[in-house]
Amino acid sequence: MPSLPFELLQLIAEHVDSTGLISLRSASRNLCTAVTPLAFRTLEFTNTVKSTNAMLMLLGSNLHVHIREFVYVQWYEKWGSVSPSPLPPHGEDQQACQNIVLAISQLGFLPMLHTVSLTFSRYCDKETATAVVTTSPEEQLQHKIFHTFAALPNIPTLRSFIAHNISSALGLTWMSSDPGFVAFMQGLTHVHLSTMAESPVIDNAYVAFYTGGLGPLLRASADTLTSLTLHSSQDVLGIALEELRCPSLAHVSLERILFDSGAGPEAFLLAHASTLESLRLSRCMMMVFYGHDQPERRWEDVYHALRRGLRRLRQLEVVEASYDTSSPSDESKLRYAVIDSLWYVWARLDALAFPGEAPESVARDEWGAREARALEEFREAVRVRSIDGA
Repeated sequence: MPSLPFELLQLIAEHVDSTGLISLRSASRNLCTAVTPLAFRTLEFTNTVKSTNAMLMLLGSNLHVHIREFVYVQWYEKWGSVSPSPLPPHGEDQQACQNIVLAISQLGFLPMLHTVSLTFSRYCDKETATAVVTTSPEEQLQHKIFHTFAALPNIPTLRSFIAHNISSALGLTWMSSDPGFVAFMQGLTHVHLSTMAESPVIDNAYVAFYTGGLGPLLRASADTLTSLTLHSSQDVLGIALEELRCPSLAHVSLERILFDSGAGPEAFLLAHASTLESLRLSRCMMMVFYGHDQPERRWEDVYHALRRGLRRLRQLEVVEASYDTSSPSDESKLRYAVIDSLWYVWARLDALAFPGEAPESVARDEWGAREARALEEFREAVRVRSIDGA
């Protein structure tokens, strides 16, 4: 095998896992040269002292020139636990946190860095907060990490930024108002932001990020953005993206983002009809104000508008919210979110009847069936385009 051409060795190494690549490096000098760039292209670590020490050693070696992906996964998200504690074992969190912040401050020295991926914990241990420090260690770590990114010099090779489970306690609006972090976002082609609300009730900081802070943050990479993912842990209304224009945007994924009367997400998607090729909508509902007889738009209207407007779409996935995720029936779907005067989601409904229709249950079943048909027509149109390539 070592006598094979160098290019062929690299092609073979592309199909070997990371453990196998490390073993191949010790087999011969030629294999070591061929597989080293692949063996160290991804630097993945978790928030333990052992893991972060190993990560810092790699960053300090001559192998750092091969790192293309910087991947942090909080230890509970990586390994799981019988209890949802975000703390590393044996009280290692402070030293590990310092190591992580130190590593991020050195990312500007990685000549091949393409992707930064962060997966924080879905759980924040509020029992560790005190009267003086009201945030958990996990939230404090997030705060330090994002501020360190804001202080970085420009990384010209960086194209992808992925952040899972960003806590609202971080102060999400800070991200869009800090010039350093906005500069960090410039030039990105792929942005994935997954946010976690601090509580199930209305969270002003959380709402403010989506209604005012998100647009300015994404405008930093609007000229280069090709893929955008916005996932929320709770229903988000009033998302402000109508004025955002991304001339190369091809892929969009939205989760728990509420649609409304033609503005917001629907207008944003249709504004990118000339480039959009892939769309995923997960548990997105239509917003209805409490006391109104009916919404200004129904999902039937939205699906028909997207079917007619998104002529380049080749991939579509719609995951509807449901009473029972194990049930495939239309009766279990949740398509409408009723908003009260405090902008709180007061109720979630499967379908709405027009006023005066009787009996109401029959009318709701009919509208539910119509919306299901509209969705299927949308899916079928996308399937036909993907097959025909038209």
